[in-house]
Amino acid sequence: MSTPAGARGDTAGSLVVRGGAGGVAARTEDMEATARLLLACAADLAGAALTVGRVLGDAGLLVSAPWSPLTFAHAEHVLGGCVAGGAGPTAAATRVGALAAALLTTAAGYAAAEEGARRAAHAVDLAAGAVAGRLGVVLAAATAPQAVEAVALALLLDRAGLLPDGAADGAGVTAAGGPGLPDRVGGLLARGGGATEHLVAAVPGVLEGLLTPVPAVGPVWAAAAGTEWPPRSTPQVSALLLALAGAGGLLGDSARVRARSGRPAPAAAPAGVVDLAGLVRSAYPDGGGAPGSVTVTRLDAPGGARSWVVAVPGTQVWAPRSGENPLDVTSDARSLAGRSSAAEAAVLAAMRSAGVRSGEPVCLVGHSLGGMVAAGLAADPDVRRRYAVREVVTMGSPVAAYRVPPEVGVLALEHGDDLVPRLDGTPNPDRSTWVTVRRDVTAPGALPDVVATHDVDEYVRTAALVDASHDPSIAAARARLAPFLGAPGVTATAVDVTSTRVPG
Repeated sequence: MSTPAGARGDTAGSLVVRGGAGGVAARTEDMEATARLLLACAADLAGAALTVGRVLGDAGLLVSAPWSPLTFAHAEHVLGGCVAGGAGPTAAATRVGALAAALLTTAAGYAAAEEGARRAAHAVDLAAGAVAGRLGVVLAAATAPQAVEAVALALLLDRAGLLPDGAADGAGVTAAGGPGLPDRVGGLLARGGGATEHLVAAVPGVLEGLLTPVPAVGPVWAAAAGTEWPPRSTPQVSALLLALAGAGGLLGDSARVRARSGRPAPAAAPAGVVDLAGLVRSAYPDGGGAPGSVTVTRLDAPGGARSWVVAVPGTQVWAPRSGENPLDVTSDARSLAGRSSAAEAAVLAAMRSAGVRSGEPVCLVGHSLGGMVAAGLAADPDVRRRYAVREVVTMGSPVAAYRVPPEVGVLALEHGDDLVPRLDGTPNPDRSTWVTVRRDVTAPGALPDVVATHDVDEYVRTAALVDASHDPSIAAARARLAPFLGAPGVTATAVDVTSTRVPG
């Protein structure tokens, strides 16, 4: 398996790991933390210098001068050297403070360089997309008459019975028993990996280029969507599409739910990442969960400490008009746009109903839409003020755009041939507390099945490989997850909370 830049292969399994303890990006957060410690040391040294300085003016010492002038002079010389000498606390405080300042400057330089490189790459994607959009306008204008004539001729021939069955339906053309055109396109995009990510990143530019001939449309559209024009990211494009769909009565969401809690029952405490993934699988209707349900597991340690695992399944309803089940395509679109959704409300309602208290550690685990919701809640300062979200585990979710703070650990499982994690158009952060683990599901040379590569059961198998891995980043991520895994004396209680969307 090829290993992309910034990633490492795990010889214990077919995994590619990016970020975490073994990542290659500059650890600016570590530099800043070290600089803060050095500044604290400099302050302590400066305080020691002040204390010594006060002794120089001590009344008892000054009174002793007439009686023992030599001793007094020697004491003043020694104390003065401690305060102002090259080996004294004042000089040490100056050196340590300068080192802290240099470290902060270096951290800022690394951060600026990495951000500059990211912005430059994104600018290239946007520019390429804008050119493609403008070319699309020119080609459409040049070929529209011929295209209309061709479609009209095909329809007339089909109506006259002069075409083979199905020949007029381009989307249905298949090889014998093979995939149709949409499946082939989806498979090629899934196999594209990083190239597909760049294609998605170029979409805002394409949209800008397409609307260049009608410059007034974009700003009006963006104002209605509550975003900016021209769009520069996938969330902004998603917000525009939400506004367009909303005008047609689609993808509307009150972002409010009614929750109904089941009966709490004893459960097996998760022993590893594979068990956390298994909790999500079991929350799906196919796994035994009710439609629209979230599973909340409470872990009770012998000393009375409690921690929580919240398992959130993915999309269950694909109709573009929102219904009772909050885990639907409406929540997908709103989550991708960074907007509140009924799916988020369902998770928060489940946590309240299960009895999660402030300060008790919480791990959010989700597949597909569930992972997006988990990352979105972890990135929300209001949610973090109410709940102690410590860890997020996602499977097949586009989560790079969510501003999850560094103090929250993220373990993102992705399949290299799964199209869904590429939909945000940007790679996941490479930092010490964010680990991305990828593996390819499809055999080399084969066309990916976009449904199979995204399936939760396949991600459960990937989670098992994560548990068996010796990669240092994965090992550190598993260590952070320890409070949410079983240990001697820990008991577990699980409850399913089913939510229905409140119309509005």
